[in-house]
Amino acid sequence: MITYPFLYSAVVDSQPLHPYQAHILLFTLEHFGGVPRRRIVVQCTERVPADVRNTFVQKGYTVTNVIPYLDEAYCNKIAQLDSFFSADISDAEGVFLLDLDMAVLSPIDVSDRSVVWGKIVNKPLPRLSTLERIFSAAGVPFPDIVPCDWGIGSTFATNFNGGFLYVPCPFLGRIRASWRRWA
Repeated sequence: MITYPFLYSAVVDSQPLHPYQAHILLFTLEHFGGVPRRRIVVQCTERVPADVRNTFVQKGYTVTNVIPYLDEAYCNKIAQLDSFFSADISDAEGVFLLDLDMAVLSPIDVSDRSVVWGKIVNKPLPRLSTLERIFSAAGVPFPDIVPCDWGIGSTFATNFNGGFLYVPCPFLGRIRASWRRWA
């Protein structure tokens, strides 16, 4: 029997492109990533029309509510972690948090399932000086400095783009609490 060790989650909001982008992401997750629908969580804000939400339900996806956080746009990734505390995820090793503007071309895996993985930010936002102040205030040693993905500037090796993030299940609670605190 094939096991699927991960859950995959994306947030749909009221943006006009979101239903279309969700369709592409979900289709490619299933057809090219080999992910069964039962492992995909579509998280909808209250601003998503009922007919859009019902389409996801009718297709067999797990659909949850997500309450927008802080700026109610870019910080929804933080709130996305909330749903994994009210669901049985005992059969998952980790969760992939994905943005809708992605397409999957092959199965997604990580080489070490016990650590957080992500895509380095495209450009140095926040600036390295800002990250240094945040890490100093938190009493956390600075990570290695690496080039940003677009080759424009440098950032910490842990400054991930929230659009592609892997979190091992044992870390979900700590990351959720820390992310909310420091956001």
